Amino acid sequence: MQKYAMIFLTVLIACQGPSDDLSSVPIVEPVDLVEPMVDAANSRWFFFNSATRPFGMVNLSPDMIINGAWNSGYRYHQDTIRCFSHIHAWQLSGVPVLPTTGTFKGHLGPDAYGSSFSHQSEEARPGYHQVLLKDYQIDAELTSTTRVGFHRYTYPESSESHITIDLTTHLGPCDTRSGFIRKVSDTELAGYALMAGTRRRPKDTYVYFAIEFDQPFEHFGCWQNGALVGGDQIEGSRVGGYVSFATAREEERLMKVAISYVSEDQARLNMATELHHW
Repeated sequence: MQKYAMIFLTVLIACQGPSDDLSSVPIVEPVDLVEPMVDAANSRWFFFNSATRPFGMVNLSPDMIINGAWNSGYRYHQDTIRCFSHIHAWQLSGVPVLPTTGTFKGHLGPDAYGSSFSHQSEEARPGYHQVLLKDYQIDAELTSTTRVGFHRYTYPESSESHITIDLTTHLGPCDTRSGFIRKVSDTELAGYALMAGTRRRPKDTYVYFAIEFDQPFEHFGCWQNGALVGGDQIEGSRVGGYVSFATAREEERLMKVAISYVSEDQARLNMATELHHW
């Protein structure tokens, strides 16, 4: 390989005219050649990659079609985003979230609270995904470290703004058997999603998570089986949680979601190690 590189360099120099200036030639890195939208129209949930590191545990991106295997996940020709999931892996998914405004509808399911969008208000490149949720006029930006998803949501003025964590959905053959979400403080949530075993991954798998917000939320709520319930935590099948707050026009809210297959404490350690700042 080194020999061929030297031959190429020799030919390049020989072809230079006396006035040629290689400093004006743009430098192209391998990452500049990556196109996330390849195979985004008709494929499966784990092929699309945008807000992720190479071989990252967190693979954060929008999902248009859920609760299915083939033709699920990010689908280019669909018009509704139902959630942003943190895991898009073979036989595994987990921790779907979505920001919304107005009357809370998270307990009614992704078909009720999902949002339309347009590719004209979207940008996807390696390690980053931005999209405008048209129904809520929320500009969502996603990026990640290896084990932490990082969200920036720019809200409109609203007396009712929310972020939903829905543990009732799944991608591929990987259903969410049960979940747990608890309020740790007015800036932190924690819990797990127990992803049901599949034919190729026969054992149930815990996905632990720790969530931090850069500003306090005003209210924490939760639901089970489509009905809102009180309390500072929820555990069982078909559960979810959400935080609510008021926002001014173009107010930014930041959120970090760290995951672990070991424990809640390990998820916190992953956040402290990889993304201790905002």
